[in-house]
Amino acid sequence: MRTKPNYGWLDRFRIIAALAVIAIHTSPLATFHEGADFFLTRVLARIAVPFFFMVTGHFVVAGFLPSGKAAPSTKSMVRFRKFLAKTSMLYLFCIILYLPVGIYAGHYKDMSVGIMLRMLFFDGTFYHLWYFPACIMGVALVYLLSRFLSLGAMTAVSAVLYAIGLLGDSYYGLVEKVPALEAFYGFLFQISSYTRNGLFLAPLFLVLGAWMAGAAQGQGGRDLSEKRLFLCSLFALSFALMTGEAFLLRHFQFQRHDSMYLLLVPVMLFLYRFLLCIPVKSDRAFRTASTWIYVLHPAFIVVVRGIAKPLGLTGLLVDNSLVHYLAVSFLSVAAAFAKAVEVAFQAVRKPVEGTILTVLRDAAAAAKNAADEELDTEAALDAIVAEAYASVQRTPDLLPVLKEHGVVDAGGFGLATPIYADAMDAAVAR
Repeated sequence: MRTKPNYGWLDRFRIIAALAVIAIHTSPLATFHEGADFFLTRVLARIAVPFFFMVTGHFVVAGFLPSGKAAPSTKSMVRFRKFLAKTSMLYLFCIILYLPVGIYAGHYKDMSVGIMLRMLFFDGTFYHLWYFPACIMGVALVYLLSRFLSLGAMTAVSAVLYAIGLLGDSYYGLVEKVPALEAFYGFLFQISSYTRNGLFLAPLFLVLGAWMAGAAQGQGGRDLSEKRLFLCSLFALSFALMTGEAFLLRHFQFQRHDSMYLLLVPVMLFLYRFLLCIPVKSDRAFRTASTWIYVLHPAFIVVVRGIAKPLGLTGLLVDNSLVHYLAVSFLSVAAAFAKAVEVAFQAVRKPVEGTILTVLRDAAAAAKNAADEELDTEAALDAIVAEAYASVQRTPDLLPVLKEHGVVDAGGFGLATPIYADAMDAAVAR
């Protein structure tokens, strides 16, 4: 029996993936143990970007795959163009947003036409912005392949491209032993500084995401618990093996970069399938917030570093890598959810008070007040949790149907309980 797919944990995992990206850029455990930080940022957090690509493959690429037709349909062309336009506009916004920071940091000194094109189409104009041209290029390449090849053949081509990228990334030590290969990759690195780009990294995970779109339609309810246990076991095994792969490559100094691993592919397949087996209602707020966390976190890295010195807190906010990570994450998440609330209310023509939107707005307002009052981290989190619960309790007064039945809004309660309480308690405990 087929059931309507619920993608709630895909939405929620976007937040986890975005926080993992912040970890990559702040190295939370560097102050304490180099090996632990390598595991966190160069192994565990490396699932973040492939996950984002797979989500795009699931919800974008799968929509324009041909259904036995050689020519693209009008609908698929519209979907393709809409994605390119939306992502390109977001990329342009990010370029403008980080242009002053890049100029101040000297990123654009001695800029030539070749370097400018490399930054725009491969490297990104700021260190985290490479994802956007990679996503645009990857989707465009997969779209082109879909006009001529079946999904299976596209998978094979994408796997070959990933293997080429792998040799220029974590397995570059093998390339250095073969002069012809070293010359070939030397040429590639004049075009793109890394092989983790839209040509070599993105296509495979986009295509795998398209495969997952089909898998999501057949989630049976009777054996779901057994399936989750099975997939979780496979994920744990493959991740353990990938961890061993990463530390071996590090030990033998093979890595030129560390974004691509051989075992990253099965890790992502099992993880994604596992998330699909958890039936939770989707929530646009998490999708919007994850995007803004990704976009804004480098700005908050600059902010935290900028305010630390005049406040005399450099030793705490900058030199302590874990506190630095938590501060940047807290500001990024607060700003992102504030933006998500704004977007959510704009998306609803007539927003209904007393729903999850109200709870989300009140929690975001509490976060803003905590920042204005300069509360410490624990006090701020307590205030946000308290306001989230208080807002839930007020929902019957705002929505008559809830008061009539003597209940609170289920969506708001579901938001307040796992997200604000459990996640923030865990943050305080750390």
